[in-house]
Amino acid sequence: MWTRHVAPDGRPYYYNAALKTSSWTEPAELRGEKSPTCVGDCSHRWEQHRAPDGRPYFFNPATKQSRWTLDGVIVNMDETRKKSKTSSETEKTEKTEKTEEMKHFFELLDSWEANGRKIQTYEDIDQSHHVVSTIASTTRIEELLDRWIETKRKRLHEYLENTPSITVKTTWKQALEALEGKAEFERLGKYDQVDVFDAFMAKVEARAVQSQLVDDEIRQRKERRDRVALRKIFREQLRAAEIHAKLTWKEYLASEAGQRALVLIRVVEGNVGGSRPRDLFMDVIEEAEEIGL
Repeated sequence: MWTRHVAPDGRPYYYNAALKTSSWTEPAELRGEKSPTCVGDCSHRWEQHRAPDGRPYFFNPATKQSRWTLDGVIVNMDETRKKSKTSSETEKTEKTEKTEEMKHFFELLDSWEANGRKIQTYEDIDQSHHVVSTIASTTRIEELLDRWIETKRKRLHEYLENTPSITVKTTWKQALEALEGKAEFERLGKYDQVDVFDAFMAKVEARAVQSQLVDDEIRQRKERRDRVALRKIFREQLRAAEIHAKLTWKEYLASEAGQRALVLIRVVEGNVGGSRPRDLFMDVIEEAEEIGL
């Protein structure tokens, strides 16, 4: 069961030895909340509660015991369901109220902005407006303002994504010229404009690098296939006695056999990496010398 203690700074806290957990908030069973009545032996009737950290635990009002889990005992489900339903309804109501609050606040800021008013910090907000005055705290107003600005940042990012003229090579100066007069851009403060642009360019650059890596891999595979194909032609010509150990590269190029392979030779010559056509030819000449051709 829960017991009350006092911290060194004088604040009361509560500790449950069975659960091995503590809380600054007074637990329900210590607040004198009534437990449901039962007939007969009440020692097996358990109620479900929630610890301050949100985890469910079970409390037996008859034995004053607390447990994290139950095994083979009867839980007072009527009380559990009742508390769960109340808690769920409360959470739903709070969520709806917060959603409505945010909607009205956003609409207010949008209307101010549409009338030419710059809203970038807490100080730019008219605290006397009835929509603002109903918000519980300064912290909540700042939180809603941050969310509103974030929606504008997302709009600018989406606009940049759909603007083909802004590429990996676009400078900030060029972006300013391209975005001048655009609502998605103009409605953000200077810091947010630069920050969104930088974040967008980082994504564009990452995509460009990834695309380049893919392109390089495709190119390398093609170049490798071309080298293999040219080497195969050289070996076939070797077997047909069109290439022999005494043949030079210059002589080969001038020969009929060389002319037939000329198109592929030029392709391999234009490769970025790998062996050159002459290197592949000399490899075949070495093979010819080894087998005495």
